[in-house]
This record gives sequence, C-alpha cells and structure tokens, in this order.
Amino acid sequence: MNKATKIGLAVLVLAVAFTAGRFSKPSKVEEKIVTKIEVVKEEAKTRIIYRDRVTSPDGTITEKEVETEETNTRTESNTASSSDKIVRNDVGLTLAALAIAPIKDIGGDREYALVASKRVLGGLKVAASITTDKKLGLGLGWSF
Repeated sequence: MNKATKIGLAVLVLAVAFTAGRFSKPSKVEEKIVTKIEVVKEEAKTRIIYRDRVTSPDGTITEKEVETEETNTRTESNTASSSDKIVRNDVGLTLAALAIAPIKDIGGDREYALVASKRVLGGLKVAASITTDKKLGLGLGWSF
C-alpha cells in the first residue's frame, strides 16, 4: 500500500466513525404522561333539634327550640399516573459499501461502490451510488 492509499483509508475510517457516532443517537424521543385524578366527595348532614321546656314555679311554661345542622364532608382523591416513552433510532439514512464481480469470473476484477440512501417521505427512499469505474447511479426505493 502506498502513502496515498493509507491516508485515504485513515480518512475513510474517521468519516465512518464520525457518522456512526453522529447518527447512532435517537432521532426522536416521545414521552406521553397520562395522569388520572379521581375525586370522591361524600357529604353527611346531621340535623339536631334541641327542645328545652322550662316550667317556672308560677306555672308558666317556656319552650325553646334550637335547630342546628352539622355537615361532615369527606374528600378522597386517587391519582394514577402512567408514562409511555417511545424512542426512535431510525434517522432514515443508510450507507453501504459494495464489491461487484461478474458471475462468470468471481475471482477476477472487482468493481467497488459506495451507496447512500435517505428516507424522504414515509417509506420512500432516494439513493445515490458511485463506483470505482467512475459510474454514478441514482435510485428510488420503498421500505416496508
């Protein structure tokens, strides 16, 4: 291997390492938190009537009536919380390296290619490739 090939391989390794680090993080993290609050309120009313009858020594009767109402309220609250977390690691970018050889002569001369494809819309992908014979290729694909 000559010096130019070694430098080219070093740059390629660095580029692949950078790309792997850059695109290995999650592309989208969704967190859905649902909180359900149930409030139970009970109310108890008590009506109390006090009747006082006072008879005085001269024979007069005095009646006194006092009405009170007591309310007892009890409130109970139940809270339930659930959380769903969705992590998507797919950024929609695919890189591939190919070695192409004729079927009749597998051990013969090979052609090498780099292919990159990017998800555009839904499952639709656009791809581009370049070969060592200086051929450029474009393509469309569908992922399902």
